[in-house]
Amino acid sequence: MAVEIVEGNPPPENLLPIWESLLHQSRSPNPFLTPLWNQLWLEHFGSVLELKTLLLRSAGGEPLGLGLFSHSRQGRWEKSTSSPSPWPSLLEGEGTLPGISNPSSPLGEARTRREFSNLLPGEMEGKSITLLGSKDVWDYRDLILSAGKEKEALALLARWAADGPWAGLDFSGISEFSPTLEFLPSLLQASGFRVQWEVEEVAVFLKIPATWDDFLAQLGSKDRHELRRKMRRLEREAAFEIKEGAGETLDQRLDSFFELHRKSRRDKAEFMIPRMETFFREIAHRFQERGWFSLPFLRVEGRDIAAYFSFRYGGIEYVYNSGYDPDYSRLSPGIVLAAHCIGQAIEKRLKVFHFLRGQEDYKYRLGGKEEKIYRIEAMKE
Repeated sequence: MAVEIVEGNPPPENLLPIWESLLHQSRSPNPFLTPLWNQLWLEHFGSVLELKTLLLRSAGGEPLGLGLFSHSRQGRWEKSTSSPSPWPSLLEGEGTLPGISNPSSPLGEARTRREFSNLLPGEMEGKSITLLGSKDVWDYRDLILSAGKEKEALALLARWAADGPWAGLDFSGISEFSPTLEFLPSLLQASGFRVQWEVEEVAVFLKIPATWDDFLAQLGSKDRHELRRKMRRLEREAAFEIKEGAGETLDQRLDSFFELHRKSRRDKAEFMIPRMETFFREIAHRFQERGWFSLPFLRVEGRDIAAYFSFRYGGIEYVYNSGYDPDYSRLSPGIVLAAHCIGQAIEKRLKVFHFLRGQEDYKYRLGGKEEKIYRIEAMKE
């Protein structure tokens, strides 16, 4: 078995068929792991990064897994001025690590950041590597692993890391359902690494039931009553429709989305700088070419008052971002649009409606369940 290091930013074209094949075979593919997403993010925010793609192969040469990494020296993750926000320093912060939800794990009890960081200055000579991405626009990061062969691939990675020059590894954006979280920590420990994990964020998702009535039945009685009340109020007070751009160009719809997004909240307006808007526009166009993009609007009296910037991939609807007009808050446009989109997801027989990161109350009132997103850090003993 071998780890093949492929240099190049972006990754070479001849790697893409292997990447696509592994993603298709993986247990939990998502749009953030696609070659297209990675290529566009690198083009807009990561063009100056030194990138290494690790290709994990079996003894017979079969691809088992793939991961994109950047690296840094002296124990601090590389920071790029081309990214809207740099990766966090391994040394930042202190206090008890949150989210240790598996006491029986080989990881054992939580360390504190202060304790862990005190070990670093004399041990971090050499290089550290981190999964490619940034928390501001990536909801998930992970290795891409062939289903049923995840442990074999991760064991190969752990042995390679132990024998190589890397003093530390950082895996952020890992779902609690990922084989990486299931297997990698204990494999790294067995290979001589000191390992910690922590919850870095919480996502919320909804498993799509068979019918609308089933959806309503799974809500609590108070939430069900409130949702019906909000939907009836909109029907009573205004002429409305759910539109996804009939007769309009994608750029026209995007113009309306960005206007609503910036109106929603101050932090959203500050986030959506021109460079970020350009990235969103290209994601929308390129994903639409693949049939992965959705941009529904709630329109009242001919005016757009709420919108979802969503991806449809692998039978899952991912609500990536949103916007609404605060002048229409009395009509609860966000939650009403969400309910209609869930209804459409039921009709399309999708498997999951995913709200992605963030613990906004409305997600839970629509029956959402939590998914913890982890960060795994490892240092050589």
